Amino acid sequence: MIIRKLTAVLLAFWIAAFASAAANAASYELSASQKTAFDKLAGSDPRLDAQYAELIGLQQQDKDWEVWTKAAGSRNDEALSDLRRDVAAIDSALLDKLKAEMEQTKERYKPILDSYTALNKQISAAKSLPGKELTSFLRMRADSMKILVQLAKLEIKAKEAAYRTAKDSATAKQKKVRAAMADIDPLEAAIKAEKSSTGAVKKRFADNWKAFTPLVKKGEAHSLSATLDNLLADFRLVVVHKQNLYNLEIQISGAIETAKAQLPDQG
Repeated sequence: MIIRKLTAVLLAFWIAAFASAAANAASYELSASQKTAFDKLAGSDPRLDAQYAELIGLQQQDKDWEVWTKAAGSRNDEALSDLRRDVAAIDSALLDKLKAEMEQTKERYKPILDSYTALNKQISAAKSLPGKELTSFLRMRADSMKILVQLAKLEIKAKEAAYRTAKDSATAKQKKVRAAMADIDPLEAAIKAEKSSTGAVKKRFADNWKAFTPLVKKGEAHSLSATLDNLLADFRLVVVHKQNLYNLEIQISGAIETAKAQLPDQG
């Protein structure tokens, strides 16, 4: 029952995503009255029908690539977020354990080390007093603690070294994965460039479209065909940019998988 509900929710999400992407893409079509006038002109120039049909088809391709690219981009965003989390978590359990052991060891020996430090301060102060009995007594106490203090310091040093070594190892592993993730940066830069180019071409297309529709009313078949050629050239370029965007998202997906392969086995 839960699986069925979850499937229904996911299906609704993807339907909404596809519908949203299609709605966001501007559609350039002749109105019913314009199309009637256009069809009459097409009788004198057979190229017009084919040109207009291609333009409608290219717009559908544009919408399709938009949907596929957004879906691929969403998957990549999620995968990249998961990867960053995994990189940050490399050897985290081991590091937490070693850090806790180090801190517990320091806390366990803190009273002894503090006592030894205080005793040595007392010895220094006693030297300025007359007589050597107090100094000798304090030094004897300090000597009796010396081996225990040395052992405590050695154990603390060992725990610190173990934690530092593990931390350096984890950092090296993280660097290895992040070096592979660096391949994503130029791809993301390329996506920005493609989006900018797409926007520029679409703006030019929109301006040309504004010049195209009045020609239908004027009944200038030759001018219509020439303008349609320009519109088609622009929209073919839009589709190429959209294909490039999709391919870049696929390359990012591959780069993410390559980086994931560099993750150490946490099992």
